[in-house]
Amino acid sequence: PLNAEAYARATHASDILDNCLIVANITEAIAESTLVIGTSARPRQLSWPVIPVTELRTICDNRGQTSILFGNERTGLSNLELGFCHKLIHIPTNPECPSLNLAAAVQIICYELSQISQTKNSNDQDLANTEELQHFYSHLACIIQKTSFIKATNSNSIMQKLTCLFQRAQPLASEIAILRGILTSIERKL
Repeated sequence: PLNAEAYARATHASDILDNCLIVANITEAIAESTLVIGTSARPRQLSWPVIPVTELRTICDNRGQTSILFGNERTGLSNLELGFCHKLIHIPTNPECPSLNLAAAVQIICYELSQISQTKNSNDQDLANTEELQHFYSHLACIIQKTSFIKATNSNSIMQKLTCLFQRAQPLASEIAILRGILTSIERKL
């Protein structure tokens, strides 16, 4: 619940607080999103497509519901949190001070998002949302373990790579339904 302090800090923005949605966890927050973009100042072991902040308008425009994930001040986004992302945003900074504080990063991203056209293309509403993708990943993990494609020792690494693959592809909801149908067919044969 929001308190008086939150409203006091939200000078001229109480309407935003009035319309905000408070959720229990990241999965719930991004469940309906068709595009999830993470912010990160440091290079990562797995390869997510990295976009400059100046391309954010183009990428988010006409993509359905988009979520931007910000990490905490000290450590940024964890690898688990990055696993939900389709892309990462890079905000160029001085190499001697490569990261921004959270408020500055949010301000830059919000400015870029404010420049997006209000016209949306209904054709892009068919992208699979995060909830559909998470169900698919769970189903895929179950099947590839049952078929002994992966062993317990390397299952996290393989699933992270497969997740990155599908996040980059940004499949349609109908494509995920087809893939889940294939997995179900395999499951019945096991």
